[in-house]
Amino acid sequence: MWYRRHSVMRWIQKNCLYIFPLVLVLPALLFQLGSLPLLADEPTRALVALEMLISKNYIVPTINGDFYYNKPPLYNWMLAGLYQFTGHINEWVIRIPTVIFILLFGATVYFFIQKYVNRKIAFIVMLAYITSGRVLFYDSFLGLIDTMFSAFVFLNFMLVYHFGQKKQYHFLFIITYLITAILYMLKGLPGLAFQGITLFVFFVFIKRDFKILFSPYHFLGIFIFSSLISIYYIQYLKYNNLEIIFKTIVSESTKRTIAENGILDSIKHILFFPVTTVLHFLPWTIPFSLIFSNANFRRVLSHPFLKYCFFILVSNISVYWLSPETVPRYLFMFLPLIFAISFFLYFDEANNTFKVIFEKGLLVVAVLLFLVFMVVPFVPSIPEVPYKYLKLFFLIIALSGFVIYYYKSTTGKIFIFCSILLLSRIGFDWFVFPSRIQSDPESVYKNSGIEIGRITKGKPLYIYKYGPIDRVISFYITRERNELLKNSFSEVLPNTYYITSIFTKKLSKDKVDICYEFYTSFEGTKLYLVKLKD
Repeated sequence: MWYRRHSVMRWIQKNCLYIFPLVLVLPALLFQLGSLPLLADEPTRALVALEMLISKNYIVPTINGDFYYNKPPLYNWMLAGLYQFTGHINEWVIRIPTVIFILLFGATVYFFIQKYVNRKIAFIVMLAYITSGRVLFYDSFLGLIDTMFSAFVFLNFMLVYHFGQKKQYHFLFIITYLITAILYMLKGLPGLAFQGITLFVFFVFIKRDFKILFSPYHFLGIFIFSSLISIYYIQYLKYNNLEIIFKTIVSESTKRTIAENGILDSIKHILFFPVTTVLHFLPWTIPFSLIFSNANFRRVLSHPFLKYCFFILVSNISVYWLSPETVPRYLFMFLPLIFAISFFLYFDEANNTFKVIFEKGLLVVAVLLFLVFMVVPFVPSIPEVPYKYLKLFFLIIALSGFVIYYYKSTTGKIFIFCSILLLSRIGFDWFVFPSRIQSDPESVYKNSGIEIGRITKGKPLYIYKYGPIDRVISFYITRERNELLKNSFSEVLPNTYYITSIFTKKLSKDKVDICYEFYTSFEGTKLYLVKLKD
């Protein structure tokens, strides 16, 4: 028994650098996950799924009862399924897929990079993805498509290489086109673009065997993809024609290009894209600068897997580099490619000077994070937090312990710093989220939607003549009433509620009772909940 306990302790001591960040990941990602109201594009995804559930129509996406064309419905199917499975329609349920796919994405990263590089770099790349600035402190607590989409894109990148190296081209084309069908049903044409670019680059520049692209297996993969997509659109035709949906899908995929934006905006984006990308995903994007050394670049090109990563990165990211309306969350699938190259070079003895300087910089950041959480809980704008001093005590002890551990450690500093970042996210959850709940305008929109739903539940309610209602408000109204919130252009009816921003002859102020007033995100437009006077 003593020997067994001793062996366990030795194993823990040997692997503690791996254990600490793994233990902290789930608390960091899950604490306060459902506390903020819906933000950004979340209400669009949540509302489309909710309307599917209410209408029992899972083929044709709608918003406020009108056709919604911008995205195919796969993500909404998943959300609607979660609503039914959990029995809840709330922020936590809407956001939990993001956490799940962050973890699955990380596991995929680890599996392939340990296979083709080594375990240590694979584990660091996985942690670097999860703890990069934009992911950890913003997108990881939003219920959006992009994390799921990026996880499947990266998986496709890896499977092309994996099956290609084994010359298992039947698996390569069949499986990757099945995944491409999933990607298409998530976001439309971008998934198809990734597939086309990746296959072309792999067979032309890596394998140097262009003729494989004309093999029967490739055509079989295309047939499988086309068949799956066609099955959906054949069902869609029963409810609506395809002309508008295809125009919209093409428009959604091209509206961010130079052709759709001004020349000056496009030039500005092209010039600053590398800088903004580095800033959004700090600190782990900094080591990528090592590739600009000729010797390091040759090292990358001499490694078959990293050469593939580099070519896939450059060829696919160029689409976004040339797209002025690109936002950081569109780039998640490229992060493991960047980090794999970065940390391969980082641990090369030839780059030891850079490594020493970078790790000293991380120590400065670690100390600053410790000082921030010494001060933040006492900032006047931070509301009172339950168990404030207990949480503060935990953070101070844990952060100070990791900072000292980092300072004294001669190896594994990257792992320790990832733990510091995850602890900082826990502090962010505890002390920053409550402030955001009070200050974010979406909290006001949420409260407005809930109140309107309470007032009108069980009674007819319409948006009058496409009133500019916020989708956050629409979602909460629809959830509270469990009925579609539709637009109305017909005769104003008695005993019926209307949401309007204008008063007409049919709906004049002297003819209606104003039951509720509220504002939307559309330039602060004021809306009214009204009904005809009895």
